[in-house]
Amino acid sequence: MHGLSPLGKVFVSHSSLDKRFVRRLVKRLADEGFETWLDEKELRAGDALGAEIAKALSQARVVLVVVSPASVKSKWLRYELNLATGRMVKGECRLIPMVIGNVEPPPEVAGLLYADFRSKFSLGWRGLVTALQYERGRAERSASFYVRADRAVKRVFGSLSSVSTVGDYKDESWEAVSLTVPSENNPAETSVYYDSVEDYLSKGEPLDERWWSSFCEVVERTGERLSLLLTERPVGFSAKRPLSRFPRIWMRKHSEWRQEEDLAVFVELSGLADDEWPELLREARHLLEQLAAARAAE
Repeated sequence: MHGLSPLGKVFVSHSSLDKRFVRRLVKRLADEGFETWLDEKELRAGDALGAEIAKALSQARVVLVVVSPASVKSKWLRYELNLATGRMVKGECRLIPMVIGNVEPPPEVAGLLYADFRSKFSLGWRGLVTALQYERGRAERSASFYVRADRAVKRVFGSLSSVSTVGDYKDESWEAVSLTVPSENNPAETSVYYDSVEDYLSKGEPLDERWWSSFCEVVERTGERLSLLLTERPVGFSAKRPLSRFPRIWMRKHSEWRQEEDLAVFVELSGLADDEWPELLREARHLLEQLAAARAAE
């Protein structure tokens, strides 16, 4: 998975003689939120060309093939088509031809529906973006809870960052989101511990007090004073619902015996469709910002 796109990077197979068309295409795809793997963007001097292309093709869920008078004569196109066709037959990727010239498609893609750019770019684009949107929807539905949760958090909070500390006996690493609220450690922002919990057994078992104790031990070691957790399992331990309009948002102090208000905010997403998540996350962010601001004012 790359960036925010559930499809990862869409591989663009083409001839170097068709760069003008390809660059226009890639720009339009970026405007629609699709990332692309394009040789001139990804490869550097000294890279093993065949190995890098094979790696990118092995990870691509969608491969776009620019079919033109120049590309059908290209040995590299044949190489890329052979790799992509093998994965397509196994159901591992979608192969979408794009015809841009008066040419017969190669036999590997001759039986596939194609996006026809020969008369107007807009006509070919319409068919292509429809196919990509369909594949993006499939990818979103099949992604794990962890992947979907991370994607939702990035959209609402802007990014996720990896944090680590080195100790005498044990190193700690975790993920965090940032709030634009000054903190005691950083005058520009407040760091918030982040994690997610998947219902990997599909039993809907609630998070209990034992789970909560283990969670607190982990957060205590990081030194973070606020935490955010997205859970696919119901919250079964004792916690407050600070927002009456949003009963799926919970809050609890990390340690009841400490005087400092080290707080965890939980967003319970069990049974909700993905498009219902952003509103809850925006409210959770607002709550965290209020907590961080109150702490900064102490």
